[in-house]
Amino acid sequence: MIPQRNSSISGASSSSAAESNPPNNLRPLVPASRPAENTSTHAYRTAPLCNGGRPPCSQCRSRHIECVYRQTPDADFREKYESLWESHPAAVVYRAIQTRSRAEALEIVRRIQNGIDAETLMHQLTVADPLLQVQLEPETRTRYQFVYSPLMPEYLQEAGNPFMKSLIHEWSHRDDASVIASPTLPEHDLGYKALYLRPHHAASIVDARLDEIVPSKWTSVKASDDMMRELIRFYFLQEYDWFTFFQKDYFLDDMVSGSTTFCSSLLVNAVLAVGCQCRNYISQPAAFWDPQCFGYKFMEEARRLWILEMTRNRNLTTLQAALVLNSIVNMFDMDPLSKAYLVQATNMAQELDLFEPTTYIMNKKLRNSYDLTAWSFFHWQSTLSYQFMTVPVLETPPRSPVPDPKRDPEWFGEIWLKYPSSSVLIPLQTGILFKARMDFAVVLNEAMLQVHQHTPEGELTRNGSAKIMEVVQKLQHWHSTLPKALDPSEIVFPSQLKIQQKQVVDFDEDQILQSLSMYRAQFETILRIHYLRHSFEYGNMMLTRFLSMLAFLTLNKLSNLTTESRDNQKTSGLDVGDTDPKEARATLIMAQKGLSDQGRGYYLPKALLRDVLGHMTASDATILQSIIAIAPEGPNEAQERKLLLEGHCPPDILKITKDPSQQLEGNWIQRFTILTLGEKSGQLILSMISGGKDN
Repeated sequence: MIPQRNSSISGASSSSAAESNPPNNLRPLVPASRPAENTSTHAYRTAPLCNGGRPPCSQCRSRHIECVYRQTPDADFREKYESLWESHPAAVVYRAIQTRSRAEALEIVRRIQNGIDAETLMHQLTVADPLLQVQLEPETRTRYQFVYSPLMPEYLQEAGNPFMKSLIHEWSHRDDASVIASPTLPEHDLGYKALYLRPHHAASIVDARLDEIVPSKWTSVKASDDMMRELIRFYFLQEYDWFTFFQKDYFLDDMVSGSTTFCSSLLVNAVLAVGCQCRNYISQPAAFWDPQCFGYKFMEEARRLWILEMTRNRNLTTLQAALVLNSIVNMFDMDPLSKAYLVQATNMAQELDLFEPTTYIMNKKLRNSYDLTAWSFFHWQSTLSYQFMTVPVLETPPRSPVPDPKRDPEWFGEIWLKYPSSSVLIPLQTGILFKARMDFAVVLNEAMLQVHQHTPEGELTRNGSAKIMEVVQKLQHWHSTLPKALDPSEIVFPSQLKIQQKQVVDFDEDQILQSLSMYRAQFETILRIHYLRHSFEYGNMMLTRFLSMLAFLTLNKLSNLTTESRDNQKTSGLDVGDTDPKEARATLIMAQKGLSDQGRGYYLPKALLRDVLGHMTASDATILQSIIAIAPEGPNEAQERKLLLEGHCPPDILKITKDPSQQLEGNWIQRFTILTLGEKSGQLILSMISGGKDN
């Protein structure tokens, strides 16, 4: 049973409560009055009757103090929303696209299209973006000064010399290089003209991928990622524009993502090895034969990876690495090794059908890579054919044409530069340079094939000049079709100066020697302008060939000046200047200084420097050695260096060097030049082209 509640107890209880709490007649308590939500904090504390007026409230106005208002909930939420909008990654990226230059905005859009999320992109823009980082600026002198004689030779200041009117030069006759001021430009134009006011090596490449790559994932060499990123930057800044063996954008994209379609460990180590040589301005020169140097270590790693790849299916990146390694070995002063790499690269290219039409390749990037590498290979083998005076490996250019740089700029991949004290990005114009180099290679290859045709000596004697004229007409057409950016008045980058060193001026069949002299003067002018703006201190493989040519030409002139009387002095077709030996001596010392600078990164210029020194008079050699130090190399040192350099080469390369049937053909140019230009000029051209070495 459920017990019943006792009602009597309940009633008694209620009665007792009523008696103990008698009613009072007071007003019930109500909450205290509060000031308005938006009343200022100070006024509330001192006088709760603040009326909340803005700005300021009456209490704060009477006290002449600042109001600090308490936020309403709505205002608080609104402020947080606005703060979030300001700091949200998507908003930061959007504002960057709105406010930055067109080139930078396009780069941001490219990264978005490549799948980078907003948060990562915001981090790159605010932390990793080289435009926003405080960096130590490299040497930014406007002009360098000639050694020995500070003046531009008067014989180069002819009215018909187009390079004296170039923007990069811009000085009057006989001005002293030491007192030349920067060209006067409007303030708004300074950013876009920075390339004419600063040396090339002062620029930095703007590409976020160079900050994202992790080189240590691609090599076993113990080096910091920061240092290896710097080496890759050096490679793209100083050598890539002339040795474009692979597509830069595809390479960097794969290096970031880890894909191996357009990037491989072998290719990365080859690039790093070249990058080491580009750093020849540092206190310790690079030396591939020194086991303590990083150049040696990267070459050893490349050799190990090469052996592994030779046992597997060789692909496009293997060929690209072979070409990069070939360019390095070409600077070893060991011609058989260089030729062996070219032979092996040719075999790989034939296996890949590199020079056949590529329309069957459906992947656009892969098709573009095949075509770009094919043309770069063609250009390189024609250059080596000219250097070694051998028959070209290829008789015809690749089947797939080079596209128009204006219509398909992505095919080439642009490099954007930023100069110190300027926020403007400058394109290196890799597309138009690549197209110009390939068009020249076609003409050069045809000329080298003609040189090596087995024709009777009598026919060469009769028709030699006509053959020269035929080649010259093609070169004239090539030069006349160069875009405005490669005009003598516009050129500025080292690669653009090099392309002009290939030009040939108007030839008259009856005035060949006079025309050669004009070309020789322009050749020297370009090298002098290169020195004034960019110096010779930074790695540049092609400079070695040009500087050695200038040195041997000048040696020939000095020899003529000292062995013949002034009244009977005769100049060769490749000579310029008056009878003052001081001008020629200044040119020779400048060329030797350039070889010395390049010799800090490569061995070949060191060897050429010693060769030229051995042909100089005692007094000239003393002057030179007061400016630069030239350490001799003994027989034991030379043999040790040779063994160490050969140690970098894989077994298949060494096998080719010892097989005469696989070596390129010997020298045919001597007979051709002697028969067409005469004994003296022919021998001079042969010595000039072969780097001054005996053949």
